[in-house]
Amino acid sequence: MPDFLTTDVYKILAVTSLSSVSMQSHPILLVAFPTFNRTEIVALYNELSPKCMILFEGAPHKEQDKWRLKAIREINERITTNPDYAIEQRVSSTFDYKANVEMLEEVYQEYSCTNKIVLSPTGSKLQTVAAFMFKQLRPDVQIVYPVTKSFIGEYSEKCRALWSISFDSFSRFVTLLDSYRKLA
Repeated sequence: MPDFLTTDVYKILAVTSLSSVSMQSHPILLVAFPTFNRTEIVALYNELSPKCMILFEGAPHKEQDKWRLKAIREINERITTNPDYAIEQRVSSTFDYKANVEMLEEVYQEYSCTNKIVLSPTGSKLQTVAAFMFKQLRPDVQIVYPVTKSFIGEYSEKCRALWSISFDSFSRFVTLLDSYRKLA
């Protein structure tokens, strides 16, 4: 068994401010980003009992990291081939947060009238930024997160590059997202 960055799942965190009462009696659609630790998805499934899962498998933007998509697929194969799980797999960028918002919106348009959508932003940092933006646009989506017990020792040796997203005024940006939601 390979070493993972995290060990076990401690609990599933559902922050009150990120919760939703929308679609309470409807089946749950879990949208998550599989990682190198398959226990996160298994814990989410066991805790939430979704009718269906959509996994956004992350495709790295750098050529030298393309191996990660195949590795994540292999690690999570027990989940994606299990006949007990209704799973749809989609490939999403680990870097292009705007494309991830668009993909999340496609899922929303397809499933929001028949399912309670629960989103778990377990993917890359920019996929998590996309999840935040999407939650601002669609407050009826619930956010949950599998909290791991611990991280293994030193697992990062260096930083290749720093990336940033600049918002002139973050509060204005959030207000803008809110205005888009109200137009819909």
